[in-house]
Amino acid sequence: MKAPFVLRRHPAILAAVVATCAIAALAAASSPFVRAGVRSESLRGKVRQLSPFAVGLEIRSGSGPARADARRRTASVQLAETLPALGRPVITSTFAAEVPGVPGNGLELVAMARTNALAHVDRLTPTRREGVWISSRTAKEAGLRPGGTLRLSPRFPSGRPTTVRLRVAGIYRALDGDVDNPYWANFVQDIRSVDPDAEPPPAFVLMSEPTFVRAGRLLGAEVENRFEYPVAPASITFTEAERLSRTFEEVGRRLTSPQTELALRLGCTFRRCDVHSALVAALSVAATNVAAVAPTISLLAGCGLAIAFALTFACGVFVVRRRADEVEALNARGESPLAFGGRVALEALLPAAAGAAIGFVLALGTLRLAAADGAIETATVRSGAARAGAAAFVGLLTIAAGAGLAFPRRSPAARGRLRAVRRLPWELVPLAAAAALIALLLTGGGLTRDANGDSHPSFALFVLPMLAAAGAGGLAVRVLRRALARRAGNAPPAVFLAVRRLAGAGSLLVAVIVSGAIAFGAFAYALTLSRSLVRSVDEKAFVANGSDVQGFVDPLATVPAGLPFPVALVQVDSLDVSLPDGRRIDVVAGDPKALSRTILWGDGWAHDPRPLLGRLESGRGAVPAIATPGAPATEAIVDQGARIPVRIVGRAAVPGASGHRPALLVSSAALTRVARRLGIQSP
Repeated sequence: MKAPFVLRRHPAILAAVVATCAIAALAAASSPFVRAGVRSESLRGKVRQLSPFAVGLEIRSGSGPARADARRRTASVQLAETLPALGRPVITSTFAAEVPGVPGNGLELVAMARTNALAHVDRLTPTRREGVWISSRTAKEAGLRPGGTLRLSPRFPSGRPTTVRLRVAGIYRALDGDVDNPYWANFVQDIRSVDPDAEPPPAFVLMSEPTFVRAGRLLGAEVENRFEYPVAPASITFTEAERLSRTFEEVGRRLTSPQTELALRLGCTFRRCDVHSALVAALSVAATNVAAVAPTISLLAGCGLAIAFALTFACGVFVVRRRADEVEALNARGESPLAFGGRVALEALLPAAAGAAIGFVLALGTLRLAAADGAIETATVRSGAARAGAAAFVGLLTIAAGAGLAFPRRSPAARGRLRAVRRLPWELVPLAAAAALIALLLTGGGLTRDANGDSHPSFALFVLPMLAAAGAGGLAVRVLRRALARRAGNAPPAVFLAVRRLAGAGSLLVAVIVSGAIAFGAFAYALTLSRSLVRSVDEKAFVANGSDVQGFVDPLATVPAGLPFPVALVQVDSLDVSLPDGRRIDVVAGDPKALSRTILWGDGWAHDPRPLLGRLESGRGAVPAIATPGAPATEAIVDQGARIPVRIVGRAAVPGASGHRPALLVSSAALTRVARRLGIQSP
């Protein structure tokens, strides 16, 4: 009955049990917490990148008369009340129109009434009066200024053409220069054409809802609606996102049938409403990121648990050493090592529970400080608490095991067996384990694969150097002792006494030296891995980019002057070019002189392209080209149906080429010259 409170009389042992169990609980509970933090941060980063509107729910209703626009807007607001996790809806109503009298085929526009639209455009003129806002492109093409009159007519008139006159209140900057604005994330395809050679889509005429309804009624226009329900990036969690995804699917099912009440109210009767959301893609990316770091998290947690359980075992041995008189009395009374181990486990029960609570609170508190609010959910907390409790229980067992093994054996037979075991070189155990791990690594067992198929080091790969260091350190102490024992007899008194003291240290000396060897081996191994990782990242960056910085720009862009580093502008075609036999091949075209100044290449790297760049501008006729080492020999490539003769002047690596596909590096001037001769408009 008094056993759980006995350690109050031994504060050092009490502190050791609490501390070691806290470390075990901290290592165990951190794994689910860190995964939850990575998962939520990845999701929120993707939400910010895609914009809250793209990740949220978007409903595109079918066309309907303008007089029903108010009813559909009211229904969308009522739907938002059933989706409390989403923000206030942004409602958009549009219809197609055109400006009559403009030379050519007329000026096509899109009349739009959108929630707070004017707050998310760059207004070029001040607001002076009521009216509509037109883009700078519309103002230029239609010759309009603030205060002028915009005439709109239906783009597809069904009867006699009608015209609506609207006063121009102001001009905003054309949206094709502001497509990264998250407010317009779902309208990118309506702002900028997918084909760069095509005409830009019709610009928006922004107006209030009453003006929009009046113009739509007069023109008899068919109005289309978009209802966007944004997601708040700061408050969304992974579990909440999964729940929202299921809710979006349910809303989509309700709208696919035109007979449901929601479909009727939102105007989905004549044409089905489309439901879109990038939340599924964001969840997939978050899950992929978690899968990529999960092996590393598990590896670090495993290392932490291994250290913690070694400490708890040492704590059990420490109990016997520190309470030697009590242990001898119990041994004299005939207590067995198993019973003493159970007694120590009972005594350490409450301190171990306290340590588990401390470790759990430390893990939870640290992640709450590092992660955003809401990253840790109830299920995650429960998982962490369960892991912390399990780690504390295992720690309690290892404490009992250490105490039971350190307890003196009373019977002569037991003492004889113990002496026989002690005569065996204990170093054989870690060395044999290291040899087994080496055999495992040679057969490919040193790497594990995550859900993405990527390889990561296994726990065995990190344990190997520590086992080898332990065995080697023990053998070194054994050899050193024998060497000193042979020569210390004739040594000076000071040396003799020092050697004698070292020899009397016994197992303590071995423990100190072996622990130092393990610590040094682990540090050297970790440092080697860290330096190797840094160098690998640098080399991969150079190989991938061929330079320090790489960016994607328009093919017709020019290199700005005054940049503090050399710049090369290249074009990469990985879609249109093939070999004469039909196999795809990449073509990279640029200025060889600029490339020679820009490309960086590490010492000792194979297939350096820089010595061959000077050959790309030599000669006329066929285009000189540098081929990748695996590219087949060829005398021509096919682009846009035309056969372009090429002449391979050497083989080297080509930065920017696709993986596992041959590539050619050519001079853009030479390619343009030959393409012009063959009638290719844009090589």
